[in-house]
Amino acid sequence: MKIVILGANGQLGRELAEILQNKVNLKLYKKKDLDITDFIEVEKMINYEKPEILINAAAYTSVDNAENNINYAYKVNSEAPQKIAEILETYKGYLIHYSTDYVYDGEKEIPYKEIDKTNPLNIYGKSKLEGDKKIERYMTNYLIIRTSWVVSRYGNNFIKTILKLIKDNETLNIVKDQFGAPTSTYLISKITYEIIKNINSSKKIDSGIYNLSPRGRTNWYQMANKILERANDYDFLSESNKVKILPIDTIDYPTKAKRPKNSLLDTNKIEKALNIELPYWESEFYETIDKILDG
Repeated sequence: MKIVILGANGQLGRELAEILQNKVNLKLYKKKDLDITDFIEVEKMINYEKPEILINAAAYTSVDNAENNINYAYKVNSEAPQKIAEILETYKGYLIHYSTDYVYDGEKEIPYKEIDKTNPLNIYGKSKLEGDKKIERYMTNYLIIRTSWVVSRYGNNFIKTILKLIKDNETLNIVKDQFGAPTSTYLISKITYEIIKNINSSKKIDSGIYNLSPRGRTNWYQMANKILERANDYDFLSESNKVKILPIDTIDYPTKAKRPKNSLLDTNKIEKALNIELPYWESEFYETIDKILDG
């Protein structure tokens, strides 16, 4: 089985490549190899490779910058997935695509199910939702994996930001009233491999949207404290560097893009489909912090 990964130099793409190498016939395309907004080149690549599965790990994920780069955000997150879907569908290829909790408005009190109403609050969420809809419209064989609060040893993410901030500041103000679960690229990649094995089996997973995140619930303030605790275990800070992390409300931390207050995802559908039990967020989170600090 031939598998192509787009966005192979991103934080998720790099993790996917590590997990899948030596397990499948894998072809990697980094941004420098293929700009997914160059639709002519995208079509040439897919027609040349003819992958049985294409994994789209490329996306415009800068939530605040998307507010000022609307056209580009839609081109990457909506128009490109549509083009990929249209070409793959001509020979019944399979698409694995990644989406986001930001397609929801966060007003619900309990975790979101895949069938819940979408109502994104920002351009990033809106552009990703449009991409989801285009795939659903143009493809037969696809999986859209909606995940939340992605963290990784690669790229830029919340863990790396906090590690930098605690080195450079005595006090940090971190939002406490947004709730969700951090999802490691390692977990996403492991589940993606399970999906690939499932696709190859006699009982294929149904096409559609699947939520993926660890179990449990946390907030940015609690996560920041976990990072600080782990950093202290590693003697990451000097003895003279005493950092205080203070909880604040979203209203006291204005950003260009509005964030949903509830990013919790109901994962019963994917657990049942793959016959798995997802881990609790703490174990995945600590493992990711350790990989960063060990590196």
